[in-house]
Amino acid sequence: MTNKRLLILVKKFGTPLYVYDAQDIRARCRALQNAFANLSPHIHYSVKANSNLSILRLLYEQGLGFDIVSGGELARLQAANIPTQEVSFAGVGKTHAEIEAALRAGIAFFNVESAPELARIAEIAAALKIPARVLLRLNPNVDAHTHKFITTGRAANKFGIDFETAAHLSDAFAAHSWLKITGYHLHIGSQIQQIEPYLLAAEKTLAFIAARRAAGQKVDWLSLGGGFGVPYEGQEEFSLDALAQKLHPLLNGQNLKLILEPGRWLLARAGTLLMTVQYVKHSAGESTSRPHAERGNEKGGGKTFVIVDAGMNTFIRPALYGGWHKIWPLHSSRRSMVGGQQSAAQDAPELLKCDVVGPICESTDVLAKDRLLPPVQAGNILALSDAGAYGMVMASTYNSHPRPAEVLVDGDDYRLIRRRETYQDLVALEMDV
Repeated sequence: MTNKRLLILVKKFGTPLYVYDAQDIRARCRALQNAFANLSPHIHYSVKANSNLSILRLLYEQGLGFDIVSGGELARLQAANIPTQEVSFAGVGKTHAEIEAALRAGIAFFNVESAPELARIAEIAAALKIPARVLLRLNPNVDAHTHKFITTGRAANKFGIDFETAAHLSDAFAAHSWLKITGYHLHIGSQIQQIEPYLLAAEKTLAFIAARRAAGQKVDWLSLGGGFGVPYEGQEEFSLDALAQKLHPLLNGQNLKLILEPGRWLLARAGTLLMTVQYVKHSAGESTSRPHAERGNEKGGGKTFVIVDAGMNTFIRPALYGGWHKIWPLHSSRRSMVGGQQSAAQDAPELLKCDVVGPICESTDVLAKDRLLPPVQAGNILALSDAGAYGMVMASTYNSHPRPAEVLVDGDDYRLIRRRETYQDLVALEMDV
């Protein structure tokens, strides 16, 4: 999308504003499907990455199924009139009500995380007389080499079941009338940049499946999860082709149906968060003897803050994970720099080093730190890139800021897919109670 197009959307819908590119989403779906074509996977989009109803409908039109982690995400699929027969339900804390709703909806699988959860599903399925199909989520104790908050395949993480326990559970529930364990599930982390952790987890799981089959268990399904990384800082794109090529000889002849659960990889690059500069603040820092410290380069201990109308309440990844996102003013004709290039101030002397911060009363409310930007002023529009995943879904009303609007652009067309919240929305559930 061009800067001119984005400015038109700002004029019509205001800021903060999430904008998604439908054509990019379709292209990413095709690229994923083509990369793994030889493995014929069932692709279940991870709804937690972006759960807007219009986005879900768009992905369903591309032939995708869905991976959910709550009853609320199931309700979103139903509200979008999406069939739920190609849905897998993951997550460590499924409630009785969520399990019952999923069984009644006829979902494909529960990805089960523990022995008591398996027992609960079996009990509810028997009471309702609705068969439950289950994949046991294994914890292969594999380091995904990602941020510690989003690694999920180590023994110390709360996710999944160790191999020994999984074998015991598979035997214990083998003859259950209303629950059938049909395979195994993996998800070792998010924002993974290397293919080796996937291969190691797959090898360990395939060895386990071979042992289970030797013990007499019928195993039909293997889910390798998702977590494919996005090059936020200008790294090389995660190679789906390389992963597929390495997985093919491992899975060939295994007589297993494969499931993949991508989320971020499909949506992140399609999204842009637009925000308006409110103030530019120059601080002299700790030194009182140099009140006119050179702006933006901190040679005198000073600091420049670009204060915008979006913050950690709008987009929490930088505050929560230290996530890096390109931010650039729409009025600038200069090409933006990414990753390590941002520190090369000597190559772009007109750029100022600054922190882009939001309105929230927390020191962690920083969207970009020590970032080189062209000079900006109040009223300028900044664009934060790669915001299509784990953006709006993690937004909050902290400090009683209404959540932003969302717009879907499709070629020459665009439409509002979520209206901006109002102050009335903020208090609606607290009125007349």
